[in-house]
Amino acid sequence: MSKSDYDPSIDNEPQWRNEPAQTDPSEAAADRAQRHAGPRDTADDLASHSVFDEPDILPCRPPETIDRDWSCAECGYNLRGLVTGRRCPECGHVNIYRPPPPGVPSFSDLYRRKQEAVSSRRSWAYVLTVAVIGAFVATPAAMIAAVWIGLPFVGTVIVFVPVVQEAAKILPILLFVEIKPFLIKRGNQIWFAAMFTALLYAAGFNTMTTGFQMITKTPPLELLLWRWIGGTLLHVACTAVACSGVVAAWRRADDEARRPRLGNVTRSVLLAMMFHAAFNAMVFFWNAKDYAF
Repeated sequence: MSKSDYDPSIDNEPQWRNEPAQTDPSEAAADRAQRHAGPRDTADDLASHSVFDEPDILPCRPPETIDRDWSCAECGYNLRGLVTGRRCPECGHVNIYRPPPPGVPSFSDLYRRKQEAVSSRRSWAYVLTVAVIGAFVATPAAMIAAVWIGLPFVGTVIVFVPVVQEAAKILPILLFVEIKPFLIKRGNQIWFAAMFTALLYAAGFNTMTTGFQMITKTPPLELLLWRWIGGTLLHVACTAVACSGVVAAWRRADDEARRPRLGNVTRSVLLAMMFHAAFNAMVFFWNAKDYAF
């Protein structure tokens, strides 16, 4: 073996040899993928992972005046005209994100470019697809809830069922807004998807619960009307409460061309679960007093 194979000294480092540079064979595949990547893919990738969308925590970044609408992450106060790094005058929160400079690759640039490239017809097609998929995804949750709601345990009816149902109905729409917000043109599209999902979900849930009850005996007409009218209105109303937070988060993100901040949506989703739980508790205790619900 030659000395170059075994010599561990610094004199045997590649930069000190009188030899041409050798390419690592393992990097050939990555090099080919990079050369064959289209310019659109490269631009989207740069915009999606822009350093200007990172948290503003580096001490070397000088303060700047915010020259566009930019809401506080805590309270939603418009910070336009204020200096970055300062506390929000409304709630005192220090925001760690700032608007990207104009003309640089960023999520803002990607958002506007992709939203303009999507026609209204395609946008509605995406929204309708998400609504239908959401209803089918929520079907297993409806089956679980339909089985558990017949058990005489207060915990399942008041806690488990509302949590499962409300989370299953809003989750597909929430993921759509989180991952592809630029495919949405208007906030009423989110409302349409949520209401459509809630109606399909209520129809499936009422069909299954009615079928389970008819196995033992035919339920009275008043119970069927209550389930199909009252239950449907309950699902639509609770989904509307949860959806209000999603629409507010998307509209704020759309106005500022930034990633949706869905942390505040938790409040509206929890409120929908609490409203549903209160309704189930009322029905449960009325049934315990021999009221026919």
